[in-house]
Amino acid sequence: MLDYWLENLLDHGVEEVLINTHYLAPMVKKYLNQSSWLPYIKLVHEEILLGTGGTILQNCDFFKDETFLVAHADNLTIFD
Repeated sequence: MLDYWLENLLDHGVEEVLINTHYLAPMVKKYLNQSSWLPYIKLVHEEILLGTGGTILQNCDFFKDETFLVAHADNLTIFD
């Protein structure tokens, strides 16, 4: 599912993806380190969850003044 999602984002003009980890972070990191998408990913980890707004504020340098999309693994789906 992640490969499908990343491919679609990159095909539609997204240049870089920030992936925030907490639960099962080592497994996510291992998967991404073996992924062909790694050059397009910035991986960050939160020991203590900051919430959606907290994550965005913590990584504001990544977002700059650009439009961005927030998607949660809990509700991520296949979309067109």
